[in-house]
Amino acid sequence: MPLTLKSYLNRPFPFIENVVHKIFISTFFSLVIFLFLVLFKPTFGNDQLAIITNATLGTITILTWAFIMFSLIVFPFLFPTWFNPKNWNIKKTLIYTFGQIIVISILNYLFLRIVYPDLFTFLNLFSIFAITTLIGFVPTLLLIVYIEKQQQYKNAKMASMMNENLELISNLPHNNRIEFYSDNKMEKFELLESQLLYIKSEGNYVRIVYQIEKVTMNKMLRRSLTAIEAELSQHDAIKKCHRSFLVNLFSISEIVGNVRNCNITFNDSEETVPVSRAFYKDFIKIK
Repeated sequence: MPLTLKSYLNRPFPFIENVVHKIFISTFFSLVIFLFLVLFKPTFGNDQLAIITNATLGTITILTWAFIMFSLIVFPFLFPTWFNPKNWNIKKTLIYTFGQIIVISILNYLFLRIVYPDLFTFLNLFSIFAITTLIGFVPTLLLIVYIEKQQQYKNAKMASMMNENLELISNLPHNNRIEFYSDNKMEKFELLESQLLYIKSEGNYVRIVYQIEKVTMNKMLRRSLTAIEAELSQHDAIKKCHRSFLVNLFSISEIVGNVRNCNITFNDSEETVPVSRAFYKDFIKIK
């Protein structure tokens, strides 16, 4: 299938969730903006902007850092559906970045209007927006391409390593019975190890997803994932691949890496399970 602009924009892209990474991104872009402004002093032919001092540029840099941090922390909290990491893609990254640039341009303009009242003209607002776009949006495009290529390579390599390990265990016997109990021991659920696909934590419950004669089914049980993991510790092929998932290694068809993460696929099923970087080195191992 040929790559089109639409398909490229809809490609998955990693969303920044780690606080340390958010601080790094905010600091990096703020420093890039400050150095660019100090070294090149772009005015786009508007000589009025040449009176802005380095001290003022430093304050603008701090305002920019504060807003980027605010947007990275507060907006995903206020709009969790739109900022859902599972649905994050290149198009949303570009829209989000352009929105940040618009707000930063307005904030910088309002600040400069206070410091330099004579700069209050439409031309200066346009110039500040053009400068902010040049400094912020263009490097962001290049960074997106770089991150996409790097993440694709890393996750594809990680998936390849895990698939190689899967081949080593695929022929081992796996017809033991598995017994599941609810918290109060009043409910019991049994199946063959070969039938289990994965177990997912859902609040105070776990969802047990299994397959019988190529039909995928599930069973809800009031039990914590931690308790289930401890009880199934003697089943070497049932491993934790994510903080919310246990997966049966024998049921895995393939592990596929994309820009955002690695996903486990199963035979005769459309179900998928993510693999967390915190677990991928250890979860495909047989004692």
